[in-house]
Amino acid sequence: MNEQEEERWKVIVTQIVHDYRARAVSSIINAILEDVLVRTHGQGRTTRNSVKWNALALTFLDTGRRYSSIRILRWLVAREQSSAATQNNYGVALLRGGFPQEAKHRFEIAHQLDMKRVGVEKAKRLPAYDNLSLLTEGAENEKPEKVRRTGTPSQHNIVFMDMVEFSRPEWYGTVQFEKMTFLTTTVRRLLTELGLDVNKIPMLPAGDGMALFLTNCEDALTLVSRLTKDLQEYNTTMERGMKLELRFGIHNGYSFEIPDLHGAGNRIGPAINKAKRIMDLGSACHILCTNDYRRNLTELYGSKYKSSFHDCGLYPVKHGGVIRVYSFYDGSVGNPACPPRTRSEK
Repeated sequence: MNEQEEERWKVIVTQIVHDYRARAVSSIINAILEDVLVRTHGQGRTTRNSVKWNALALTFLDTGRRYSSIRILRWLVAREQSSAATQNNYGVALLRGGFPQEAKHRFEIAHQLDMKRVGVEKAKRLPAYDNLSLLTEGAENEKPEKVRRTGTPSQHNIVFMDMVEFSRPEWYGTVQFEKMTFLTTTVRRLLTELGLDVNKIPMLPAGDGMALFLTNCEDALTLVSRLTKDLQEYNTTMERGMKLELRFGIHNGYSFEIPDLHGAGNRIGPAINKAKRIMDLGSACHILCTNDYRRNLTELYGSKYKSSFHDCGLYPVKHGGVIRVYSFYDGSVGNPACPPRTRSEK
């Protein structure tokens, strides 16, 4: 690296130290990405200053900027997929960001690369193997159909859903039972199709709906989208007044596991309240999301979903609070209109 390139890095680091604000961080990352050059090395192309980039991403991670860290490492790993160190660091960032399944996949790739480079035994002494072992041991220690009773909060993508106008008089009794049975059966089938173990997914019943706690943020949106399409097909067979319509609220946050009166698993925490409150703002077909969930999804999957989130602004909720609401609509699922509530001033 020549003096001019070294000076460029000093400018970037100085800006981070002296201007560490959310708005500045985004511009810093863009400046770094634009500053990257690639060089030919053997038969392939590698990224210049890879070690510095990894160090910068881990610095962001250690100072609470996990989304910025994920963004840098996602960009970096796409350009040097054969780097075990980068794959491992990306896994660490994903794990800190609440994506254990994606993290495990990166640790597996890193371990395979380590074994190819230094052999099986030496690879067992490297970080990727330790990280993979810890994740695997944690999964094996969880008992099926049991919720761990612990005071430690866990992070999930919380999908809250309920039926619109469930309490209409013409539905009382048998019809309500049939509608709830259809919803439960459909959700169970869709979760299985996503490759998830239904018995290991925390769930709270909510009378005319439910709250699901999913690890993977994309699984949450995929489930809601598929469920919406299944309901559209179901409603084509229903007479007027018998159609089943849902509204959804999705939030990414922390909750606690706690036993209920019967010793079964229950969950508490402000993240659950936030998911329900944003759902309560909606009407039929609305898929409403908090900024926490939207940011998580778009940081991890780039522009794949970005254009489908529509900023509806700030909405008042209980206890004098406000929530920034994003409505998801991609042309086939969701409600293109913002919730019909009076918005507060931005």
